[in-house]
Amino acid sequence: MANTQHLLFDLGGVIINLEPKRTAMAFAQLSGMDVETVSRHLKEIDLFGKYEVGEWNDEEFREAVRKLLQIELTDAQLDKAWNAMLLDIPPMRIELLKRLRSKFNLFLLSNTNNIHLTEVNRILHRTTGIKVLEDLFDRTFYSHLIGRSKPTPATYQFVLEQAGITASETLFLDDNAENILGAQQSGLQTVLIQPNTYTILDCFPNV
Repeated sequence: MANTQHLLFDLGGVIINLEPKRTAMAFAQLSGMDVETVSRHLKEIDLFGKYEVGEWNDEEFREAVRKLLQIELTDAQLDKAWNAMLLDIPPMRIELLKRLRSKFNLFLLSNTNNIHLTEVNRILHRTTGIKVLEDLFDRTFYSHLIGRSKPTPATYQFVLEQAGITASETLFLDDNAENILGAQQSGLQTVLIQPNTYTILDCFPNV
């Protein structure tokens, strides 16, 4: 990391803890389907992919879920189930980001969507008093707003160009091996985060 000047963080599984199966379980409970059936249906229509690159707005996404599950759900019910995968943000991670910002330029790149992002900011504010993720980073890049997602190399190139930074001086931290590979193909330094064994706290033990 001798030449590292910029840190590019993933969000889910890196800053906020996740348990994706909780969302499938929540939808299963609401629809009466079993978890495996719900998970299969979600993958079949690429529900996540279309929403996270901004092809669908919130209401279009909700209507797609209602049609998929064949059940009438209020927006609040649907959003609560969709957000079930979002767990906690350990305050120590936020304190680390604050310390790192005095030494590096900090950026965020997340495959996400508006409903999740809104809830993440609620959790952040409730946990730390910080209102939005933008207060922690020099710049944030969300897939549903930039119209592209990891692990496509073009996504990383877009971020580098927009941030005005070079790949060789940037360290990317993500918990998804495919995303790491895409970043490596784009010339970034990388670290694979393993949520239960190797967190960002382990990456920077002396900061």
